[in-house]
Amino acid sequence: MNLRAGTAKLDITPPAGALLAAFPRGPQRLARRAKGTLDPLFVRALSLTDNNTAVLLASADLCIIRWDSVLRIRHSVCERIAEITPENILIAATHTHAGAETSFLFGSTPDDPEVLSIEAKIADALVQAWHNLETVKLAWAKTSLPLSHNRRVQNEHGRSIMVMQENAQTCGPIDPDLLVLRLTDSTGAIKAVLYHYTAHALTLGPANDFFSADYPGYACRIIERTFPGSTALFCNGAAGNVHPVQCMRSDTEAL
Repeated sequence: MNLRAGTAKLDITPPAGALLAAFPRGPQRLARRAKGTLDPLFVRALSLTDNNTAVLLASADLCIIRWDSVLRIRHSVCERIAEITPENILIAATHTHAGAETSFLFGSTPDDPEVLSIEAKIADALVQAWHNLETVKLAWAKTSLPLSHNRRVQNEHGRSIMVMQENAQTCGPIDPDLLVLRLTDSTGAIKAVLYHYTAHALTLGPANDFFSADYPGYACRIIERTFPGSTALFCNGAAGNVHPVQCMRSDTEAL
């Protein structure tokens, strides 16, 4: 199989004062406003083709990607790449709770300039990844990484309650599997690492007022630093009630 791949990475961090996702405050449940940036938010894109089928994947440091945003991004990409079909453009959020407010649950709207800018950059990254295609080899592996817990626990009366810390008997499932896909170029250098794990990205907790990619962003930075020139993409699983261990920190020590 003649497999080719391309990558791209763009900064999507909004300016200070923009709305943060999740953890609304006050009786009106209004979104937090970012005081600044702890670590930048990125969209990382990967293109794959075997000359028969082409797939584009974007992983964005956001809490949520709405379906209407996906449709707009797909339309923008398909206008510029004739070889790709909309259903083969996959867009994922890392689910960082310190990303931009793109859910429109606590503020912002589809025509907000920051939202439109993020959507445009996601589309641009996908197009750039397509134009960076080169021959690659693929390898994959799976291991168990028990760094999560289920927030549904049993209290002393045997009832299920929700707690954010791992301090009681878990009564719900987790998915400890870490799946990794590695792409190397013709020289053997690592071009891309796509990895999948299941846990909410909220180690900083509701007290945080700064943009952050949380643990997925930290892991991506470590991979890209270890393998210079590579692009690391994180895809979250069905997190549901699954939280990272020692989550909901009130400071930035978790990063």
